[in-house]
Amino acid sequence: MDNIQIFDEEWKRFGDKLRGKLMTGLSNRTLTLGYANVFLKEESLVWFDKYERSGNWLTLFGNENPEKAEIIVNILKQDLGFNKEIKEETNYKFIKYAIPAAAAVVGGGLAHELSGKLLTQLMGAAVPAVVLYPVATELEKNYGKDGKKKLIEDYILQLEKYRTSIRNVILN
Repeated sequence: MDNIQIFDEEWKRFGDKLRGKLMTGLSNRTLTLGYANVFLKEESLVWFDKYERSGNWLTLFGNENPEKAEIIVNILKQDLGFNKEIKEETNYKFIKYAIPAAAAVVGGGLAHELSGKLLTQLMGAAVPAVVLYPVATELEKNYGKDGKKKLIEDYILQLEKYRTSIRNVILN
């Protein structure tokens, strides 16, 4: 394998491990730009540890191309970072309440039109709401997971310019 292929493979591993750290961090707190950069700096240490695959490759590359390796090290140490805060676009918490509430209104309205007895109206409103609450809660969780994945991918996409810069250094 040539250096560009090895770098691409190591960058992919680096990105995958960073995704994992960001996902873990996101499960415990809101992912801010500061937290994302802490996780990035922590994960980027693999490039400087000669006992890690990425660090070993960079060391060997530096033995063959010291000037290029120095530029790569500068990019990884000084430039590498997230510079734009990404926010979750939508809050899906309302789904858990909106769907059962809508079902209750529809159920109560139908019961009112069909019967008019208070107990029937209450049951017509309550039963659909109770039945749909677990479904709505599950929908909220799924939308939340998708939103978190998109948030993390948006952060990872910010690193593409550094990957491109390093690839250009290796190729030139």
